[in-house]
Amino acid sequence: MDWFKGIRLRRNTFSEDQNLEYHHIFPQKLLSARGVDPYTRDEMANLAFLSQKANKKITAREPRVYLAEIAEHDPERLQAQCVPMDRSLWEMDRFEDFLKARRELLARAMNDLLSS
Repeated sequence: MDWFKGIRLRRNTFSEDQNLEYHHIFPQKLLSARGVDPYTRDEMANLAFLSQKANKKITAREPRVYLAEIAEHDPERLQAQCVPMDRSLWEMDRFEDFLKARRELLARAMNDLLSS
């Protein structure tokens, strides 16, 4: 589900300016400035699917800011992509903890899907 429009994300749903993109939940630019290695920065637990337009809207904003905006409007949009809802994990200095929590949520979702 797109975080800003609330529409279902599908490969061919969008017009040309709204292609589906990977989004770094904790932005690459901010993590690189903190010395986080690319392997950790780019791991699956830090990626979400967004429209190109939404990805550009976020740019390099801190997760505690933009995730809070989305959660205030519709928390299900974040939950649909297994984003931990503990807001303390959205702080830049909690990146490793965020990854751990999101890995667990992603694994649970995959296991639920496989057992259904």
